[in-house]
Amino acid sequence: MTTVAVPRTFPAIRAPIAWWVLLLVVGLITRPPLPIDETRYLGVAWEMWNRGDLLVPYLLGEPYHHKPPLLFWGMHLGWWIFGVSEWWARLVAPLFAVATVALTARTAAWWWPERPQVVAMVPWLLVGTLFWSVFATLTMFDLLIAASALAGALGLAMAAMRGQRLGFLLTGVAIGVGVLGKGPVILLHLLPLALLAPWWAGIPRARWWRWYGGCAGALGVGALLALCWAVPAAMHGGEVYADAIFWNQSAGRVMGSPEGNVNPHSHGWWWFLPFLPALLFPWALWPPAWRALRQMPIWRDDPGVRWCLCWCGSAFLIHSLISGKQPHYLIPLVAPAMLLLARALTEITTPVSRRDHWPVISVLVIICLVLLVGPLLDKPTLDLISLGNREAAPHEWGAAIGVVPGVMVLILTVTFIIMLPTISVLTAVRRTTITGILLLVIVHLSVTHAIRPAYDMRPIAERIARWQTAGIPVV
Repeated sequence: MTTVAVPRTFPAIRAPIAWWVLLLVVGLITRPPLPIDETRYLGVAWEMWNRGDLLVPYLLGEPYHHKPPLLFWGMHLGWWIFGVSEWWARLVAPLFAVATVALTARTAAWWWPERPQVVAMVPWLLVGTLFWSVFATLTMFDLLIAASALAGALGLAMAAMRGQRLGFLLTGVAIGVGVLGKGPVILLHLLPLALLAPWWAGIPRARWWRWYGGCAGALGVGALLALCWAVPAAMHGGEVYADAIFWNQSAGRVMGSPEGNVNPHSHGWWWFLPFLPALLFPWALWPPAWRALRQMPIWRDDPGVRWCLCWCGSAFLIHSLISGKQPHYLIPLVAPAMLLLARALTEITTPVSRRDHWPVISVLVIICLVLLVGPLLDKPTLDLISLGNREAAPHEWGAAIGVVPGVMVLILTVTFIIMLPTISVLTAVRRTTITGILLLVIVHLSVTHAIRPAYDMRPIAERIARWQTAGIPVV
């Protein structure tokens, strides 16, 4: 039997992570914590820290049952080491994004060790998915689910394909981390993948009982880890809090009526479909991606392809059937989708031509034109662009546009470099990713920086701090 050397993943992730870190740093400098989610989560972490309560999250003096405490614990760990600061609190969720990139490359090396080009390409594809890259710089919970789901799915592959019991343990730990990160939603990604393993892994019927027994054990490990927090928290937080964390925030959300109220995120089964092109931009508009998917060998020839299809298909279907929907709920599916695309792109043997870039470049040019005509828009349109915050005045938008003509030259230059003819697929992926990251950096340095005062909570926080220091009661 020929032994195939597993490709090294660290050299493959260094450059794409470095480009993404550039976006992260610019975003943290130019963009304040955004209401309502980021400010809320930072407030919960601070209130837990201020109360000295690590079991039950609190918001405005009441137990906060909407999210488990793992993200807040990560903030507290940094505060305990470095002291309380905003910068560390806003770095915790992005650290899980870095873990997701590394795990994605590692998964590619595990599934396709004979194809090192998949390992080299998939980090660029993931970082180049602009929705993912922007969202990964925010203080949100979905990157925790993305990293834990990827680790758990890899564990299932290890157990199914090679009979490694360590895979079940890895899956169990990933389930526990996922539950502590965002609740039972982690099971929407891993349970269907585990149930359908006989299809994607080709497990014979005689071994089904052993397989499903191992899956039950992994589920038990995950439940045990989660209950180590949930039981003491329920006893400490009271009956209402216990009912919320054990029922309302799982089954209640699935059925669309948490706490007996109408779920504000309730939408029809079709709601995710229009968001898919934006979620997977620019690759959804990249002709080589579609050619690669058409040319890829049939799924019967590759269990790794079946694994990706099973994960993406089952999780997308379940999320579509569940009442509560937000675009970022699909963030954990970007990694397996990019693994599938990277595997498909290795089937392309011809260079990428100049015309292959026109769909993506056209969208980027449209975005730049929107920035340029910003000062000409009427006030209602500006209110819409500034997320309804009427403090983002037209003159602030106009100030932002002042830097755009200069950076437009940069965009056009990079676009020209990308459109050089007859380049390899990997080079084309790299250049497309770099162009997208630079565009996002430009948006942060111009528009986002200009409307920052409308969302910056620091002035009011400093005023309240002065009142508290002076002994003035603050409600």
